[in-house]
Order: sequence, then structure tokens, then C-alpha cells
Amino acid sequence: MGIHNGTEVDRTNSTPYRRTPAESFRPLLMIILSMSTQPVAGARGEFSVAGREKIAVVTDDMKTISPHFGMARHYLVYEVKAGEIVRRETRDKPGHGEGMHDHHGGGDVTSETANIHNSMLSNVADCAVLIARGMGTPMYLAVRDAGMCAYITQIHDADEAVKAFLAGHLDNHLELLH
Repeated sequence: MGIHNGTEVDRTNSTPYRRTPAESFRPLLMIILSMSTQPVAGARGEFSVAGREKIAVVTDDMKTISPHFGMARHYLVYEVKAGEIVRRETRDKPGHGEGMHDHHGGGDVTSETANIHNSMLSNVADCAVLIARGMGTPMYLAVRDAGMCAYITQIHDADEAVKAFLAGHLDNHLELLH
């Protein structure tokens, strides 16, 4: 690829490739999102966001992290004290429902979308951290607006991801946002 008059050109066949507005905006969005402050567990695994010491993980089978936040059916909620998991509970997660995942439409967030996102977070409003393996950018921003910190991980096992967070080793893969 090369640039010619503001248009990327594939030098192998000279076909112009025009970036969509979303493709052009994505690198900037990744920089902005990576600058946000995320709580990181301290040396002894202590963390708190506004006095909340719970971590929510999206799941379908109560063991692994669901690959997509919006389609997950449940939350595993971990209560943490002094860096140790003291309780784990399952909560239902309101979802998009069948055929309702087309609302992302280019990243536009309508009031209907915002209401759906807020309802999906209602059962974990007492949590400081939310862990998923993937989610849409509008949902990620809704999590932040709700005062929680979202972590997008490549770890499949829910317990392992929470322990990695508490040890300060959970990577946040914002490139997995869509």
C-alpha cells in the first residue's frame, strides 16, 4: 500500500482503497481508550472504585468468559477482600435478545441503544470491574459511563482472569473492541 492524493493505493494492482470513516477513526479511538485510567490491583490484590470491591465476569457456562459481552447470559460476580476472593455468585444478565445485536450501526448510540446497554449493566452496578473477551465499543463506553472499568481479555477461564487481575497481570486488549 502507498498513499497517493490522500488515498491508499495497493501497489500490486493499483486499485485505490478508501478507508471508511470508522477505519480512519479506529486508531485514534484506541489511543483515547488506552489513556483512560483503569484500576489495577495493588501488591496485595487490593482495589476499589468508589468503595466497590466486586468483579463481574460475563459467562454462559459459569466457568469460562463469554467471547462476546452482549450475547452472554450470566455474570459471575466475585467479591474480594484483602486481595482474596471471598465469595462468588451467579447473576442473570439481561441481553440483546435474538436478532437485536444490529444496533451498533457504525457506532451510533441512540437512546434505545443506551437504554439496552444500561439494562445489561443493572445487575452489576455494585461492581468496580467488568471482564469480557469481547464487546462493542458503545458497550465499553457505557461500562465506563456507569463508573466501572472494563477489561477485555484473551483468558478463557473466569477464575484465572480474576486472579490475574488481582495479581496485577491482566492485560486489557482494547484491540478486541468492535
